[in-house]
Formats: sequence, structure tokens, C-alpha cells
Amino acid sequence: MEQSLLYYLAASGGRVVTRDEILDAVWGADFVADSNLVDRHIRNLRAKLQNDWRRPRFVATVPGQGYRFIPTYSGAL
Repeated sequence: MEQSLLYYLAASGGRVVTRDEILDAVWGADFVADSNLVDRHIRNLRAKLQNDWRRPRFVATVPGQGYRFIPTYSGAL
């Protein structure tokens, strides 16, 4: 699931995607999920990428909106 989630975020080209958009795209429109399913998978994805939520390199949280893929990584924070 994390791989599909990463592909979807990357394909979104840095645009903010909502949890509902992620659920529909990755799990399907008919899937009934817990309210924090996307958050748990984002957390697992960040752990695998060694991405700290306080200083994101790959996946940024946009409070009140959703998540955004950061398309480039320069190494400088």
C-alpha cells in the first residue's frame, strides 16, 4: 500500500491531495475506511523513507488540507 501511496503522491506533481482523494485513488471509491487509515500509511511510508514529519524531505503535511509530495530533494534543509 505504501508503494501505491507514494506513486499517487508523486504523480500529483507537488499538488496538495486530500485524504479523500488518496482513499479513492489508492483504495478505491467503494472502500470504507477508518478515519486515520491514510495517516497510518503516510506514517509507515515516512518511516521507510526515513522522512521526519517535522522537516519533511518527501511527504509534507498541509494542515487542514492533506498531503503534498516534495518533488526534489537537495539535501540542504
